Amino acid sequence: MRDKVPWGDRVLLIEDDPELRELFTETLQQAGYTVTPCSDLHEAKSFLLSSRFQILISDWQLGRDTADQLLLNRQFENLLPPTILVVTAYSDTTQFPNALASRFHVLEKPFRLEVLPKKLEEIMTGRQGF
Repeated sequence: MRDKVPWGDRVLLIEDDPELRELFTETLQQAGYTVTPCSDLHEAKSFLLSSRFQILISDWQLGRDTADQLLLNRQFENLLPPTILVVTAYSDTTQFPNALASRFHVLEKPFRLEVLPKKLEEIMTGRQGF
């Protein structure tokens, strides 16, 4: 595992696909992040109530739920990390509510695993090359 990343390393990862969740977790850990993986919004909410994170990475479609059910929930407004990355297979980002559009970044599936930590580095260092 690499050294901790300089901009904060605590990541809350929400991904309902167990294989992708494991791959994303391993990839991020190898890049120096401390990852708390979750399979659904209920589990994520529990972690947000008990821990602090610098980064939230969430699949948009989580079974019957969508990430906006957490991201627009006023109860969690002050608990959400400052950096939010939504991973989605939907190329039409107009589906995202206007209230969220400026609050998160998007990474479209499919992508190569090495792209995930690079995307976070671009976001965290202000190099928006996406």
